Amino acid sequence: MSQLQLQKITKDIIDHAEDGIVPQQGLAKVVDDYFIQQLKQDELEYAQVDSKIYEGLREMVKADVLPLYNEYRTATALIRERKQNRKLWQYVLGTVAVIEVLEAILTRWRSIAPQVLIPTAIFDCFIGFIIYTAAQYLDDRHLARARKR
Repeated sequence: MSQLQLQKITKDIIDHAEDGIVPQQGLAKVVDDYFIQQLKQDELEYAQVDSKIYEGLREMVKADVLPLYNEYRTATALIRERKQNRKLWQYVLGTVAVIEVLEAILTRWRSIAPQVLIPTAIFDCFIGFIIYTAAQYLDDRHLARARKR
């Protein structure tokens, strides 16, 4: 099988592992299940299929790709955990609190009047949401860059 097909197989296996919650020890089972499913599917499509090819590919993926994927998971574990633990309300309330305190200090507490406080608080909520979205986007970019490597 060609290198292109090996890349497709590797991408399919890693996508399946990323989509589901697969523990590190269960990744070898995911590889086995993928090749069993692929072999059965090809047997249905074609009359004769050489299972030695699939066995060789399975061993190659286990020997070459799984250690690299385990390195990727350990390198990106902190980013994924940080992204998962990030809460929107903390960013929104934190932004509102910081900006309102700065406005109050700069305007000598005149910005606390309801006519000024309510519109600026709504605007500050949008700023907090934008900061949250930007932080999530940066983590996604770091994960994508690590995965490409």
